[in-house]
Amino acid sequence: MSSDSSNNSKKVINLVAALRRGFKRTVIVDDEIEKQHKSSAIENAERPPHLLVGVESLRSQDFIPFKSRSLIYNQLFESLECNYRIGLYGVKGIGKTTLAKEVIVKLHDESIKFDHVIFITVSKVSHMKEIQDIIAGELGVSLKGENEWERTETIMKRLKNGEKILLILDDVKENIDVQELGFPFRDNCRVLVISYSKILCNSMGCKRLIQLEKLSKRDAWMLFKKHVGLNDNSSLDVQHMGRKITKACEGLPTKIVVIASVLKGRPLEDWVKIFITLENDRYDEGLIKAYAIVKFSHDDFNVKKAQSLCFLLCMFPQNRQVSIEMLIRLGIGIGIFGEAEKYSDLRSEVLKIKNILIGSCICFEDKGGHVKMNDLIWCMSRNNEFELCRTRQYKNKWVFSTLENNIHYLYYNDLWVEELEMDFLPNGCECTKVEMLLINVEASNYVEVLHAFFEKMTRLKVMSLSSNNLYPTIALKLPSSLQSLTNIRSLILSHWKLGDISILGVLQSLDTLDFDDCSIYEFPKAISTLKLRLLSLKKCQIERNNPFEVIERCLSLQELYYKDNKVLILDGINKVEENVQSGTFLTLNRYHLQGGKDSTSKCVCLPNIDALISEAAFKYLIRGAEILHLKEMKRGWRNLIPEIVPMEDECMGDLVELSLESCLKVECLVNTQHNRSLVFSKLEELKLSSMDSLKELCIGDIPSDFLESLKSISIEHCAHLQGILFKKNTNLSHLKSVKLFDCQQLTFIFQISIVQSLALLEELRIGEFLRYLPELEVLEIQDCNELKQIIEKDTDLKNHLLSPKPCFPKLEVLVVKDCCNLKCLIHESSDVPKVKTIRIERCAMLQVMFTASNNLRYLPELKNLEIKQCWGLEKITKEDHTNFLQPCFPKLELLVVKDCYSLKHLINASSDVPNIQKIRIERCAMLQVMFPSSNDSRFLPELKYLEIKQCRGLKKITEEDHTNSLQPLFPKLAVLVVNDCSYLKSIINVPNLELLIIIHANELQVLMEGGEPRLKVLICSQLSRATLKERILLKNVRHCFVHNCPKLSLKPTATFKEIREKVLHEFDIDLQILLSELHYKELVQVDEIVQSNVAQTVSWSYLPHTKIGHHTMCWLFVFATVFICGMLVVAR
Repeated sequence: MSSDSSNNSKKVINLVAALRRGFKRTVIVDDEIEKQHKSSAIENAERPPHLLVGVESLRSQDFIPFKSRSLIYNQLFESLECNYRIGLYGVKGIGKTTLAKEVIVKLHDESIKFDHVIFITVSKVSHMKEIQDIIAGELGVSLKGENEWERTETIMKRLKNGEKILLILDDVKENIDVQELGFPFRDNCRVLVISYSKILCNSMGCKRLIQLEKLSKRDAWMLFKKHVGLNDNSSLDVQHMGRKITKACEGLPTKIVVIASVLKGRPLEDWVKIFITLENDRYDEGLIKAYAIVKFSHDDFNVKKAQSLCFLLCMFPQNRQVSIEMLIRLGIGIGIFGEAEKYSDLRSEVLKIKNILIGSCICFEDKGGHVKMNDLIWCMSRNNEFELCRTRQYKNKWVFSTLENNIHYLYYNDLWVEELEMDFLPNGCECTKVEMLLINVEASNYVEVLHAFFEKMTRLKVMSLSSNNLYPTIALKLPSSLQSLTNIRSLILSHWKLGDISILGVLQSLDTLDFDDCSIYEFPKAISTLKLRLLSLKKCQIERNNPFEVIERCLSLQELYYKDNKVLILDGINKVEENVQSGTFLTLNRYHLQGGKDSTSKCVCLPNIDALISEAAFKYLIRGAEILHLKEMKRGWRNLIPEIVPMEDECMGDLVELSLESCLKVECLVNTQHNRSLVFSKLEELKLSSMDSLKELCIGDIPSDFLESLKSISIEHCAHLQGILFKKNTNLSHLKSVKLFDCQQLTFIFQISIVQSLALLEELRIGEFLRYLPELEVLEIQDCNELKQIIEKDTDLKNHLLSPKPCFPKLEVLVVKDCCNLKCLIHESSDVPKVKTIRIERCAMLQVMFTASNNLRYLPELKNLEIKQCWGLEKITKEDHTNFLQPCFPKLELLVVKDCYSLKHLINASSDVPNIQKIRIERCAMLQVMFPSSNDSRFLPELKYLEIKQCRGLKKITEEDHTNSLQPLFPKLAVLVVNDCSYLKSIINVPNLELLIIIHANELQVLMEGGEPRLKVLICSQLSRATLKERILLKNVRHCFVHNCPKLSLKPTATFKEIREKVLHEFDIDLQILLSELHYKELVQVDEIVQSNVAQTVSWSYLPHTKIGHHTMCWLFVFATVFICGMLVVAR
């Protein structure tokens, strides 16, 4: 540390405090990097947000029963045993969660055996529904597709069975309504709230509040000694400093444990540094972790390497995002990660150390694999506050020198060409001690490095020379003194027009050679004499000759990167000698040829690659590839296996992604006529395009585990692909997406024996001109949560409107259930011309059933349409078909709609369903008018049954007033049921109605419109305003049941029991099923008062829930007075 150790410690404190605040006030950080850090912090949380296992998971071997907390321990134990809801509060880090877990374990062992213990860290859960999902998951119930009220009810019902449940809400920071979660006030349901706030616990209804205080000095010291490893034999100086640190921890157990764990095994001077840190600012857990990495002189080799990587990062300018590959090349070049025969071992070491820095908040990583150093640590490193090295600045030149042997690492930013001279080194720097040189040159024209530039840099190991002028590239002439660099291991050249690079052939110690956006005359043969382990060519222009003629001769090459390069003059196919071919690429274990990700080791995506490399090299690369994209192969291979890759125990077992395009001779992927083996067992993505000769995926017997990991397949423009795409014995249990387009001879996709394995299928897209399952009659889709549409047409096809071909020409039954992201059922009615039955259930995102119709007869054969629990459904058909000459659903007979809360219109016009016979509508809250328009005087001529239940927003059945119409709207309607429609104001004219049931319609004013109906059975209940017109006498009514209808001049002629039997016998309708449970029980109770002599006048005052008027009450009072007087006379 610097002389003023106190100030420096404070800076370190401020550093990590800023880290924890997300750099909002102290320092400006790149937004994307900050977001990545926050998201990674969430993903890498030390513990999950909930713990859904039993009490055993709460046991801890490290719990210490402190004497100072024995009273609180017993209070919490007794409260959990007796109270329903308890609040435990105290400051952060005081040990509330640890204590609560231990008490619960003891309670379970000695007193209450909990059936379920649900532990939820509320601060890590985003919303109330997620908490409910966690609770439901532990209790074994499903909340899928339920609304907010139903979710709560489901959990409450589950808790009625008497099981003992304990819900622990940890780290509560805002008020939560526990009853809304579904937890009632019951003896079997305990709730423990753990929070920092007493007020918060009180507002959540906690009957008992318990405050946890800080540890006593004795207990705090005992905890520190346990975790730091002190004993009676420890030195007095260490014990004295330990007591001072313990006191500075202020009795907070979490703070004590973190600091003691960091200091365990550290020398006394590190204890002093931590103590000074604690004295000058408040504690922060991130501080200790970051401080331990960059400041302590650890003996741990990994920590030393982490410090070295931190040193490399601070060489770059502030806010510079450095690629992981650059750090790997630099670190391996100067040897800070040790030596290893395999480059991949050193790469793994760098990635491991990088993760240590990220975990310590020293640097952040973005999605592109770039690392950025924390701004404050960068500043402190540059100011020599971490004592990792000596740092000096000379304008735009930075010199970093090691403390031990004064080795120099130079970074020059925006260096002018004129400065590239021998005296460019700052004073005090020796050329012979420079091991790393990173230079960014600011130039606008030709650059020539002086001959003497490298003469004395004999120790140089790593050099990166780049131009800031990206376009046009600046010419750079490499000096002959380059051959003096006898120890150079890594050479990186970026954004240069290099011309002749044959001089690089003299650098015999060169291990890594990297060209980025450079122009090269040719790739010289002298490069093949080097013992390169890594070669990278990216965005380079090579004027002549095939570079792979040289690359294949690099026999020690372990990693090869060849991306976005352009060869202007290619001298034909590779002509490498046969004796070289036998050893080609045998040491290569990582290659990215025109593609690949950092997580991918072997990738081949280079077009015409078989024309660039030898056949032996081509087969070697294909055999081990993880990602393989082949386009326009020139050679006449008919399959991948066995002609390119021979049949082995596991053929292409590492392949994850395969794409073949315009490989005109390929007839199949695999030919197993002579052998069977494991083939494509890890393949997840398969794309085939413009394969003119492709006939099948596999010719012969299906290999073991063939395509068992496949997730998506896309095939287009394969005109000769025929028969069945996936044959029997193919396991497609992971398949999620199938896309097929222009496969004219393909007749089937799946054999029926493998359809059951398609449990995860989410997307099925069928292009035009494909006969998809022409014999399929029944299609059922269930639990496909990511499915958005069943069929998607290519609307850009020129002939699409002229000659559409159905995808399912014989489909009769379509069933879709639990597809929560499905947005549209059918785009084109022509896809399912024969469908007769459609059932849709629990598709929450479905807004429109049918979006477009190019045919005037929408679904000409549809007879049954059932829609249930589609909460987002607004319309059944999108367009207004009132101007169409033919109906959309000419044969529809049954329409059932339930729990579609957003539905605003049932159908657009009566002419769409001329043959509808039965309609059932239930719980459609937004539905105000059932039929908004009518184009025919006979509205629905075939309708016989209409049932409307719990549509509380319904005001009218039809939009227009048809009371004066000469012809009835529903001439054949025989049964009308209206239940719980509070805002319905009138009933339409139904002359042939035989059964009328109206319950709970408080706004209904007129019971019957029009003339005298042929009504046989009438059931009315809870109609507070309804009256009958004077001319309507209901002469034909033989069975009448009236309850709580004060303005209806009707008398009941039957009990409810008799009515129920009559309706069941004559109309085949069970009222117990038809009515809600509440309404049915209420009407059954009426029979206890209305006895068998129902022909007599019923005294309405005795009926339940009946309003008794003032006049009636007076007569009852007179009758009671006379009765009592008569009894007194008799008694005398």
